[in-house]
Amino acid sequence: MNAAHESTPSEAPIIALALSGGGARGAYQAGMLKGMAEFIDEDFPFRVVTGVSAGAINATLLASSPDPFRQAARSLEQAWLDLSIDQVFKTSVGSLSWSFARWLWLLTTGRISLGVRGLFDTRPLCQYLAKHLPLHHIDTNIEAGRLRALALSATRYSTGETITFVHGSSWH
Repeated sequence: MNAAHESTPSEAPIIALALSGGGARGAYQAGMLKGMAEFIDEDFPFRVVTGVSAGAINATLLASSPDPFRQAARSLEQAWLDLSIDQVFKTSVGSLSWSFARWLWLLTTGRISLGVRGLFDTRPLCQYLAKHLPLHHIDTNIEAGRLRALALSATRYSTGETITFVHGSSWH
């Protein structure tokens, strides 16, 4: 091992958790994390948690949990088990018809780049997350040293640009 990669006992490696996006993958991640938690005795083993899309939701749920990792993973799994499609997007015929008609109009008129917001009305998901994410615990976990940073990435539909939001303690 060369000197540049040696670590002193006070410099424990920083373990990060990166969660990918993609709707149903979020549920798979919850099951995987619950399984991992059965073998990890630490309070919270990941100092950095990052995610994209559904992975960002899972990352935020973990980072905002005041509970030990095992309980946080169980809570994450339960959140996915309790989630129904009408808590993700509006499922009424009228809402879905309006979304389809809007997209068809945008595509046929060439105005697809004018404020594309997505195919479905996801306000129910925003309401669900606002109700179920104790965001103030992220700062509590950072201040307690359980978490160093939470990083969430998002892609802007109209430009394809990826933006990463980072919330955490300073790096020395």
